[in-house]
Amino acid sequence: MQQAHPELSIWIRLKNQLGVYVAGLWLCYQHPYQVGNYSVTCDVPGALLTPGLYYLDIGSTHYRVKRYHCAFDCLSFEIINSDPAFDENDKDWGVIYPQWPCTIQPVSG
Repeated sequence: MQQAHPELSIWIRLKNQLGVYVAGLWLCYQHPYQVGNYSVTCDVPGALLTPGLYYLDIGSTHYRVKRYHCAFDCLSFEIINSDPAFDENDKDWGVIYPQWPCTIQPVSG
């Protein structure tokens, strides 16, 4: 960062291969930063996303006042299908594929 920012917001968005934005989050929101070098690390759990190709957008802004930088489709990655229950020809599974812990119990009556 070449100048101090008293209220900097940094965001990312994740888009799938169909052009649908599946996630967006603030890495920081109206946070003060001094001059210096910074790095951002973010882990996206692969089991959360359906198999396919994804693209990342990132931007920095003084929210609703001034846009500093935006980079669209600046990173891409692929989630490989490793689940035999997921047929990659089915595109109607939704944008996430969570592995929620569930149980099925018999109901009497």
